[in-house]
Amino acid sequence: MLQVGHDQPTVLPPMVSSALPVTLWLGLVVAVASASAAVVQVLAPAIAEDVGLPGGFVGLYTSGIWLSMIFLSSSVGGLLARHGGWRLSQACLVLCALGLACAMTGTAVGLACAAVLIGLAHGLEGPVSSQLLVQHVPAARRPLLFSIKQSGVQLGAFAASSSLPVIAVLAGWQWACAAVIGVLLLSALWLQRARRVHEATPGPVLPRIGALEALRRMLRSPTLLRLALASAAFAGTQVCLSSWFSTWAVRDRGLSLVDAGRLLAAAQIGGLVGRILWGWVATHTGRATALLRSLGLVMTACGLVLGLGGGVLPLAVLYPVVACFGLTVAGWNGVFLAEVAHRAGPQEVASATGAVMVIMTSGLVLGPLVFGVLGSVFSYGTAYALMAGLTLAGALVLPRQRAAA
Repeated sequence: MLQVGHDQPTVLPPMVSSALPVTLWLGLVVAVASASAAVVQVLAPAIAEDVGLPGGFVGLYTSGIWLSMIFLSSSVGGLLARHGGWRLSQACLVLCALGLACAMTGTAVGLACAAVLIGLAHGLEGPVSSQLLVQHVPAARRPLLFSIKQSGVQLGAFAASSSLPVIAVLAGWQWACAAVIGVLLLSALWLQRARRVHEATPGPVLPRIGALEALRRMLRSPTLLRLALASAAFAGTQVCLSSWFSTWAVRDRGLSLVDAGRLLAAAQIGGLVGRILWGWVATHTGRATALLRSLGLVMTACGLVLGLGGGVLPLAVLYPVVACFGLTVAGWNGVFLAEVAHRAGPQEVASATGAVMVIMTSGLVLGPLVFGVLGSVFSYGTAYALMAGLTLAGALVLPRQRAAA
């Protein structure tokens, strides 16, 4: 009989033992990349004054990032087959560093180049990390670990918004950019450790699928197409909450900028909690699509309450409404990416994720534009109420819950 003693350590299967370390490595990538995307947005007033640009330039800059992201995300499948996921993760960080170096030139052309390069980097990050996570994370744990990885978005944005203004005041906005460039390059070098340890893990042989072919395959799959349309609706509403909330709070509600910022912080904290919470729920229930549909319905209710009653609700009531809005509208991403990975074949996770992200990013681009038109014609509160119809449509278009394996 075999006796197991203390001198015989339990050996976990390779996929189980590498799941959390790989998740944390990729969480670092998304956190630092998100911080780089937030740099110009956080420092926009100082940059606009120094460069001589109108304050609204940040809207064009942000749209440039998303449009560049669309350009590359559907092509990642072929790049992965040639270069591997860890090299592309390092390339993501280097592209972000090059983009901020362009921004430091203090010219309109430099800022435009920064938007393009940082957008290309974000087009790499999503599909690459999904393919690596599928390779290292057991299917049953993917919703939670995908969500933990995605929490890096909020962590990176929070770190940028809390630290960079201080650096800019003390030393100037270029030094704030330089600080983030240093973090990006150090992270890219540090990622070499993950590449040495985890790149040897055998994975599927990836087909070299081009951008157009990836999009065609997504459009031919009713399930992936439905997920993509839902993600566009949810993402459009998400960015409208983050980008237009302060304007609504100050102009429609009559709050001070400080109070508006505190309310928006409540939404951001809700989003951070939601990413991990909903990942845990989806992992333990095995009902990711049903959960996404429920989140869409709650987003709809929050949007209606904010749009129709937010102007008169006491702050003590408005805080939990906004926090709940953030909990849902900013907390769905990890569960969604895990579900796309489940629905795609193991060899096509990156190309399917990239193709779906093209549709999702269209919501990021068009959502704020539509919201601005609605707000100028009616009011920003009415715009939130009308945008609730978008999240309702997203909830209804989601595919049915897949049968348990």
